[in-house]
Amino acid sequence: MPSSILSSMPMSMSYSITSPVLKMHSVINHKEKFPRKIRIAINEEIIIRKESIANRASISKAKHKARKGIHNKMKRMKDNINTDTAIIFLTNLYTKIIDFLFANSYSNNVNPNRGLNYDYDTVKEVETMIRFFPDSLKGKIRNGAGQYSITCQATNHRGEFNLKSIPFLPIMAELGIELGMGEYAIRKEKELRGGLIGTTVSTNMIRLLVTTNDNCLTNKLKTKDENENEKTHLYCNRIDIICLDIIKQLQKKNLFHKEDIRKYKLLDILCSQDTYYFPERRFRYLVDWDPDSLVSSFGRPYCPLHYSCKSSSSNSIRGFQIVFETGIQLFPRQFGFLFHEDGIGRTSYQLACDKYGKKKIDLFIDDIIISTMNNNNNSNNNNNNSNSNSNSNSNNNNNSNSNSNSNSNNTNNDRNATTANNHVVGSGAGGGTGTEGSIDNTITMMMKALIFAATEDNISLEGVYFFVRREPTICSL
Repeated sequence: MPSSILSSMPMSMSYSITSPVLKMHSVINHKEKFPRKIRIAINEEIIIRKESIANRASISKAKHKARKGIHNKMKRMKDNINTDTAIIFLTNLYTKIIDFLFANSYSNNVNPNRGLNYDYDTVKEVETMIRFFPDSLKGKIRNGAGQYSITCQATNHRGEFNLKSIPFLPIMAELGIELGMGEYAIRKEKELRGGLIGTTVSTNMIRLLVTTNDNCLTNKLKTKDENENEKTHLYCNRIDIICLDIIKQLQKKNLFHKEDIRKYKLLDILCSQDTYYFPERRFRYLVDWDPDSLVSSFGRPYCPLHYSCKSSSSNSIRGFQIVFETGIQLFPRQFGFLFHEDGIGRTSYQLACDKYGKKKIDLFIDDIIISTMNNNNNSNNNNNNSNSNSNSNSNNNNNSNSNSNSNSNNTNNDRNATTANNHVVGSGAGGGTGTEGSIDNTITMMMKALIFAATEDNISLEGVYFFVRREPTICSL
């Protein structure tokens, strides 16, 4: 097939070529659409094959010079040379692609110049490479087990992040589902999600995307050098930003599911980081997506707040602050799970006091309570202003006014019913009015939390004492 026809052939047709010779020519014609280092490898193979063909042709010509029918024999030999050359060309190039994808996997230090690099390579180039060589998704066998190429784009064998190649996870996962993962896939490609899930815990890319810690990072965090600590904090911040972006991409492609948050205990992993940096962006994104994930996972007594106190980063209280503040905003009745007991009867409050000091924790909790109440008041004021504006606008039209009043009455009835169901303050409080408006918001929240703590089996009695000691007046309500 002429080279001009191959170059004009659509890429989708070029991928499906089975003839080695035609595939070799197609790869050469589209080499500029491959990643940078693979383009270099293609050029190297072209030079090697040209030299090999020239040498073999000259030897064969001299050997068969005196024989009859030399023209037909040379033609057949040329065809054989082309096929053999194409097979060798494609085999060598495939080997270089595998080495390229696994370049940082077994190295002690990640070197972005060795493998995929988002600064030079594009998603489209990686897609072209994989579509021409779909077996590259299979990876290779190491220590008797198969390892997918996708698992090597996030970290090396020491757990050190590769921020230059990790952005290619979404496209490799998509192609893994479409093209198949090959002989190493012991489950269906859709179950493996193109290799994202992996066959072991250590190769689960979903879990890896919520981590920040790696061995090199842990060693860096032990230094007392302020400049080094600032660099490490910026590095951790980059990990948080890039990994969150990948999580969002996977979510849009339906490769990251809401159920994964609790199934793989992602918040537990995220909150138990052994670093001084807390991945706040990923934490808030996952909690916004599934607020119930702040509760224990699959019935376990531990919750993310416990893990935020158990991490070895004892010099940083930031993780505990963010988790508790988020918990008390979303679950005020449970008081952010501060007094929920773990498997051996310890509460997050006890763990935090032991690590950071009781005085520091108590002051922090008081500040959180005040700020939470202020936020609630501001939210209520905004809602009231919105309702008043809505009522004033509805008065401009008589017909719509009557409908608006009817809807307003229904809304008020629903709000009153909800208030009656949710508020635990009895009618004897506030001069017998039975409304929350006559009671301070802080006392109301304390009252709800006190009753919840007194009636739930997995809440420590320390919680009851905590609320009574802070607001003794709730005992008389």
